[in-house]
This record gives sequence, structure tokens and C-alpha cells, in this order.
Amino acid sequence: MEGINPVAALDESERAVGLAPWNSRLQSGLGEVALRAGRSEEAFAAYLEAIESDPYRASGWWQLARAKMAAHGVDAEALQLLSRAIELNPTNPRYSQALAAAKESVRQSTGTLLESDPAKGTRSSK
Repeated sequence: MEGINPVAALDESERAVGLAPWNSRLQSGLGEVALRAGRSEEAFAAYLEAIESDPYRASGWWQLARAKMAAHGVDAEALQLLSRAIELNPTNPRYSQALAAAKESVRQSTGTLLESDPAKGTRSSK
């Protein structure tokens, strides 16, 4: 249904969550549908509800991290969310690979960093 009518798919997902609001899997599913429909804030809210419903389910933390990174890039919050997923399920390689990739995406060698003239210790030519 998402491919044909993403808004209807989102409505159906919301209706399903309304029938079983304690179900973290339905809430995570709503997050996925909202994210694919381009509604990041709704996706974040659904993932947070899923985490609140089942804070020991590692996939909820991982899904929220993925959504945050897709919308805003890698930041400290995303790294913390991925770390929490690993704490909860250290045997799932998907989580540790995602954390390693996220850390690598923000890591740069000193020679490739952009520096302003004052940071380099040189004067501008005005």
C-alpha cells in the first residue's frame, strides 16, 4: 500500500497502533512507514513510543538512530542510540557495524579538515 498511497498506509499504521498501543513492534512499523512517507518527526515520535513501550528491545534504539541519521546526519545522539542498541544486544552484528560506520563517517584526518586563516595562524590578504 505504501507504494500506491503512502498517506493511506500511514493512516492504516496509525489505526493499528491505536488498537494495540502497547505493541512496540506496531509502533516501530508506524515509524518505518512515516519515515518512508517523508514524515521524520512522526517517525521519531513512533520510535520513541516503541522504546518507551519496550526499552529492552534493541531494535527500537537502532531504528531511532537510523531515522535520526537519515534526517540529520550522524551526531552524538545517534551514536548514543546505537551504543544503547549494542548494550542491549551485543551479539547482533548489524548494530556494531552501524556504530562503526557512523563513527567512521565523522572521522577525518587532520590534513583534510577545513581551517580558517586564523586557525592556521596566517593573515588574510585584505
